[in-house]
Amino acid sequence: MSVLETNMSKLRSNLADVLNQAAAGDIVVVKRRGKPDTALIDGELLEDFIAANNPRIIKKVVSARAEIKAGDTVTLDDIFQETIG
Repeated sequence: MSVLETNMSKLRSNLADVLNQAAAGDIVVVKRRGKPDTALIDGELLEDFIAANNPRIIKKVVSARAEIKAGDTVTLDDIFQETIG
């Protein structure tokens, strides 16, 4: 994934190519009057972004990090021993 830049004029002239770049996983920043204005990203990346900014998910991540810091973890081997043995 790379971050590419374009301006409104180039976007209008090359819309299909720019959309293909975004669909391929690149982030395309569209500048207006020389300043970043809008970004085009792949739909899956958008879903990841929305999920990462979801307050419920953020709360779970914070809680999980606190558990790790407190040492309240189990190893993968422990999980396998519980399910197999």
